Amino acid sequence: MKAEACSIFLVLLLICALSCFPISSSEYPSRDSSSPYVLHYQLIQRKIFVSITWSLYVFYKSQPHAIYGLSDYWRFITPTAVEPIANILMRLSQDEEEFANMVLSVVHQIPYSRSGLKYPVETLLENNGDCGALSILAASLMAAGSLDVALIYYELPNASHMAVGVSLAKTPTRLKANFKPRGYLCNGKRYWVAECTGSGWHVGEERDDLKGAPVKLIPINRFGEAPAKVAASLDDPPMQSSISLNVPPQAIQINGSIFTFTVLGRIAPAVIADVVLYMSRDASSWALLGKARTNISGIYNLSCRLSAPGIYYIVAGWSGCNGLSGSDSPTLIILTGPRPLIQFQGPLFNYTFLRWGLSEWELQAARGMDTYILLDMMYTGIMIDAEFMILRGEQPPLDYETLENLQMIRLPEDFDMQVRDQLALILNVHNKSVSLKGLSIHDIKTLPAEVKIHNLTHLIAIGRPYRLTIEEHLPLDDLEGMAIFGLYGPALESTITLDGAVHVILLASIRNSLMVLRAPSFSRTPTPTMQVETHHQENPLSTPPIWPAIIAFSATFLAAWIIKRKRSKKTRYKIKAAHNCYHLARITLRNSCALTCC
Repeated sequence: MKAEACSIFLVLLLICALSCFPISSSEYPSRDSSSPYVLHYQLIQRKIFVSITWSLYVFYKSQPHAIYGLSDYWRFITPTAVEPIANILMRLSQDEEEFANMVLSVVHQIPYSRSGLKYPVETLLENNGDCGALSILAASLMAAGSLDVALIYYELPNASHMAVGVSLAKTPTRLKANFKPRGYLCNGKRYWVAECTGSGWHVGEERDDLKGAPVKLIPINRFGEAPAKVAASLDDPPMQSSISLNVPPQAIQINGSIFTFTVLGRIAPAVIADVVLYMSRDASSWALLGKARTNISGIYNLSCRLSAPGIYYIVAGWSGCNGLSGSDSPTLIILTGPRPLIQFQGPLFNYTFLRWGLSEWELQAARGMDTYILLDMMYTGIMIDAEFMILRGEQPPLDYETLENLQMIRLPEDFDMQVRDQLALILNVHNKSVSLKGLSIHDIKTLPAEVKIHNLTHLIAIGRPYRLTIEEHLPLDDLEGMAIFGLYGPALESTITLDGAVHVILLASIRNSLMVLRAPSFSRTPTPTMQVETHHQENPLSTPPIWPAIIAFSATFLAAWIIKRKRSKKTRYKIKAAHNCYHLARITLRNSCALTCC
């Protein structure tokens, strides 16, 4: 009985120990602040610091990652994005071969992990990659240094492998004593092998297990898109910078279905540099919106065009230069109203002009969007804070001479009642939710009697910034917590206490307008701005603590010792159970060690 209890205790101890091993996550980092991610790489006595903005990272995370043949690999080779790193390596090297070996030295510091294909920026920030991801990073760095590169695809019996092929002016000579330079011919050029996994490999050295394997060379004749670059500095970490993004008070230009407005901002400290604006419809998949360049004071502006009603997320980022790290602006949320219609009315008619064959679709689109934002406030102490501004658009004058290709459609008599052009903030104290919606006049008139309506449209001036705050206080004396809605701006301070009901707060009419939210926050407690640093030598995923392994090994061998000591017929079933525990512990331990070492 004592042996059985001891075995059970040891197995439980082993499980507890193994549960302490960290497991890497496939999710990419969230945006906690506008500060960049900073990494560093060791080169003998020198350090290279690399700064990567969140906006550039999520742009590549949003790009397609699927390939349909070997000819698709070029899309992942993005030398422009990593050019600042290559420039430092070229300054430190004396010739092409030394530069290529320095590239390998940097890439070898990134831990191996089965990751699938990734863009170089992803591999750098996530600090892991398999042979494909690491080879793409190395090829991008070498191409940024003006070297001709190819990808070497090894077809092995049970798997495949990838390395880089680099064309040099001379045969590589900096090899270890037991290696002869190995290269493959393609289009009349010899590409020398550059192994990107493991460590200590030089250009021209090929692994023994790859010698004689069938090989396909993938020449790289063009490169993938790079909207911006990483920032890099030698020996000293880059200084922080900031960038702002705002919409100045102005009328929105409306041309048919296109909303046009201007954004502006500033980089501090002031520097002449490129600014990249990214846009998303869902805050997860990001695309390039446009580029601008700052003046000597660090100020930039850009005209933006939105072609459909709905919600848009916009972020401005810059890469960094001259010892400054890059940075991202707070997110702007742009809400566009319903699509404007060329329409005229009279005592007995209500008409609009539309393109031929699209009447039903256009009429439906013109009614506007329903829900823009929906948030749950299921915890106490929640606070929502944002600045916003209403920008009024101008309807272009009706020119009857330009209506040749348009079709006159009679509108339903209640069409204006159905257009969701009243921007409303809805706070439901019962289910603790906050939503920003477009309501029609019909929606407002048919609200239940218990819903309280607060019309603030006459208090909000066009083109002026306001601050909106919603805070739920902690319950006191077992009473239901109450929410406070605050609206603050020029000559305006309005506070509404929300008491156990549904409140509809009308902010503006958005039929031909935009609402702009700047830097909205949704939190329980204020979150300080922090710079996230990832040090390769101190990565917790690559260097797990040693004490769980010591406990696991001790528990395993103690279980084996108990098995050997208890060999009587009476305890045979206990021995069998201990054997099972012993083998299970060995397998679990082996898998856990393999997991932490990948």
